Amino acid sequence: MPVDINLLINDLLTLHPTNVTLLLTPYNALDAVETKMETTYQSLVRSSRAGHHIGGLTYTYYLGELIEQLTPAQRTLQRAKMTKHYYAATIRVYNIFELFGVEQICRTSYMNLSKIATLLHHNYQQLIQIALTLKAMTSAEEESINEPMDENFAALTP
Repeated sequence: MPVDINLLINDLLTLHPTNVTLLLTPYNALDAVETKMETTYQSLVRSSRAGHHIGGLTYTYYLGELIEQLTPAQRTLQRAKMTKHYYAATIRVYNIFELFGVEQICRTSYMNLSKIATLLHHNYQQLIQIALTLKAMTSAEEESINEPMDENFAALTP
């Protein structure tokens, strides 16, 4: 069954619930990077097998965060320890949600690892562009809210 790109886009646009319960990283911050990767990968596999799409996406995102911190040589070593499917999904999930973080993953209902991993390249690029556009719009809104009041508006207020 083909992936419905419109449903994936809806997952990126979803704003509710506003308060989400996040899954924490499954590792200790003081662990060696190899231990962090292994622990997170094991959590990802367990979540995926259990059909827990939020856990699967979240742990994939955390793996992506860890991979971003690695040197190219370390990335090659870690990539060899993962299946091709999970590695590809990890890079894609992290790139899609990097600007929004885990909070947006917790709002998804349609999206899961398999759908992300099997997306056609142009659909994946479309999701990245939408994420960038949404983040730019959100940042512009936040900037306008934080701007000082216009002098004309200030004159109207007591």
